[in-house]
This record gives sequence, structure tokens and C-alpha cells, in this order.
Amino acid sequence: MEKLKKLYNFLEQYKSVAVAFSAGVDSTFLAYVAGEVLGKKCLLLTVSSPLIPGSEIDEAIAVAKRMGLGHYILKSNIVEVPKFYKNSRNRCYVCKKELFSQIKETASAQNYEVIMEGSNIDDINDYRPGLKALEEMNIISPLIRLSFKKDEIRDYSRKFGLETASKPSKACLASRIPYYEIITREKLKMVETAENAIRMTGFHQFRVRCRGELACIEISPEEMSRAWSNKELLYNLCRDAGFLYVAIDIRGYRCGSLNESLQLNLFKPE
Repeated sequence: MEKLKKLYNFLEQYKSVAVAFSAGVDSTFLAYVAGEVLGKKCLLLTVSSPLIPGSEIDEAIAVAKRMGLGHYILKSNIVEVPKFYKNSRNRCYVCKKELFSQIKETASAQNYEVIMEGSNIDDINDYRPGLKALEEMNIISPLIRLSFKKDEIRDYSRKFGLETASKPSKACLASRIPYYEIITREKLKMVETAENAIRMTGFHQFRVRCRGELACIEISPEEMSRAWSNKELLYNLCRDAGFLYVAIDIRGYRCGSLNESLQLNLFKPE
């Protein structure tokens, strides 16, 4: 419980905090603790854009309401920003700059002292240029500062009775599109539709990667045998979403697979 005590102490030094809130495991945990410490002086800010499934926005609204914290939804047209939709390997940096500029403007207008977000220490082990943008903008990441791991956050969330404790890891829909392939609203919607349909059939941890007309499905090892048994169903669901071809990745789901091309130098120079 030592880390948790340090987090409470860390938050107590501030008079007010705005938390970038997605209703994911990390941001919900941070929001809950910040709410415990600061009460009504904790504001949650959620950015709505084509990068985030509508169901996730609805969940953010519901979770914030159950925690009894103030909550604003901000609208973003990030997909219309050329530096973003051209999808270089620096895309995440551009995105964070744009989205957190909106968050900072709103928080400042409401006179909130600082802005925090929920990245954890495990996140720094992957290629995350967005973290550099957060640092440049003086956005505080207390779970990184205090070395919280994802599993620890889930454990504490269970103790607090948070519904997100066992929630699958999520990433924005742009992470389904390979670097240097143009990001469009249509591609994002195809991915969202396919993933929603697959989730409705009971699959838990998976991604639908958009490879042009091909949907490449990554599914957790625990669910792989069921995927093969239901390959015709998965094919039809992805076809209904707009994909022409459908494949199951035999390596299964793995966090950060988008960045595998970077390790192999399969990208264009900046």
C-alpha cells in the first residue's frame, strides 16, 4: 500500500486537478483517487473524436457520474489535421499536442491548477512519442512518477470496487492503421464497426488491424481456438463492416504490434 499512500500524498499538494479521462483502467483509477483527495476540485475531461468508439464516450460519461465528479466532453476534429492523418511515426506526438491543447484551454478557463493523465510505468517500455508531447506541455503523469505498474493499478482498482479493474486494454482506433497509410474517418469507422460486432459475440481481448481492404484480427491466445472455430462468423462480421478480405493473425493479440514495423525499419524517413 506504500505506493498508494504516496499517490494520495502527491495529490494533496494541489488545490485542484483536471484529469484527462477515458474511462480506461488507468485514468479511472487516477480519477477515483484524485476525487477522494480533492472532491469537487477534481474535474474530468474527455475528448470525443472519430478515434474513440462512441461506446467508450458513453462509458466515460457513466463512470464519471457514478464517481460523482464533474465531467466535460470536448469535441475534436483531429482527423482533419494533415500532420495527423498523414500518419507518420510521429502521429501520436501530433495527436497528444492537439488534444491536450484543448484540455489545457478548458482546464485553464475553469481555473484548475494542473492537468494530469493516467499513463503508467509499463507504457515507457513501448514506442510512445505522445509521452514526449505531454512532458513538453507540463502535463503530469503521477502513475509514471510513482512507478505504478498496470497490474498494480488493476489490483488497487479491485480493492476500490472500480468496474474498470478487469477492463481490457484499449488504444485509439488510429493504432489499427499502419504508419504512413492515410487515416480517414471511413477506415476508423470500419474498424470500430468490426470491433463492436466481434465484442458483441463475447470475445474479450482483440484488435482489428486495418490493412487496406484486409482486416487482420489479433486475438488473445486464450481465445484463439474459439476464433478458429468461429472463423466464418468473424469473416462475415468484418465483411459487413466494409472489409473485402479477413485474416486471423497466428501470433495473436499483442500490445504495441503497430510498432513492430519500426523495429524492422519498415518506415519512411521523416
